[in-house]
Amino acid sequence: MGEPLTTDQKLDLLIKSLQKNSDDINQMKTQYAVISVAVNKLQSDKHESSSSGGSGPQTFTIGKSSTISHKLQFPHYDGSEDPLPWLSKWK
Repeated sequence: MGEPLTTDQKLDLLIKSLQKNSDDINQMKTQYAVISVAVNKLQSDKHESSSSGGSGPQTFTIGKSSTISHKLQFPHYDGSEDPLPWLSKWK
């Protein structure tokens, strides 16, 4: 077997491991943000196809330093139907 690692070598290995973990976490955060935007867009598209009116979907640019935001859209009761099925749908 080889010689045991010195304290400096152990610290270097630990620092490399921490840096790799940090890089992996940042990559996962970026992937989560992309997935979150995709889900929000799908929800907006579904909402727009099931109701009339409302503002258009938000557009997003994904980059390393871009901020992702999404305007939530909720359906509104317009009074043209019986409100009971509409209310029980959202429980």
